[in-house]
Amino acid sequence: TRDSENGQPAGFDVKYLLKATEVEKERLFELTEMLNNRINTLENDMTEKDMSILRSNRHVVELEKIVENLRSKKLPRCDGCNQKATINYPPDESRIDILEDEVEVLKSHLDAVGEDRKSDLQKYKALLEQSRGVFLAALKQYQMERG
Repeated sequence: TRDSENGQPAGFDVKYLLKATEVEKERLFELTEMLNNRINTLENDMTEKDMSILRSNRHVVELEKIVENLRSKKLPRCDGCNQKATINYPPDESRIDILEDEVEVLKSHLDAVGEDRKSDLQKYKALLEQSRGVFLAALKQYQMERG
C-alpha cells in the first residue's frame, strides 16, 4: 500500500531515516572523539616510557663506564672538585641486572601499548564498516521502496 500524498510506502517517513542517520553520525563522532583521546593518551604514555627508557639506558651506560673504570683501576674524576673520586665498592652486578630487567619490562609495556592501539584501530574500522553497511542497506531499501 502506498501513501497517496507523496507516493511513499505507507508508514515510511524520510524524516525518520534522516533522524536515524543523524543519530548514527553523532554516535560515530562521539566514538571517533573517544578513540582519538585514547590514542593521544597512549601516544603520550609511549613518549613518557620512551623518555624513561632513554634515562635508564643512560644510567646503565654510566654504570657500565664506572664498572669498566674500576676493572681497569681507573677511578672517575669528580666533576665538582676536579679531584679523583673515591669509590670503595663497585656497584653490584645485580643492580645492573635490575636496570636491564627494568628496561626489558618497559620495552614489553611499550609493545603491549602498541598492540592495544592496533586492536583499538581494528575495532574502530570494523564499527565504521558495520555502520556503513547499515546505512547502505537502509538507503538501498529506501530506493527500492521508492522506485
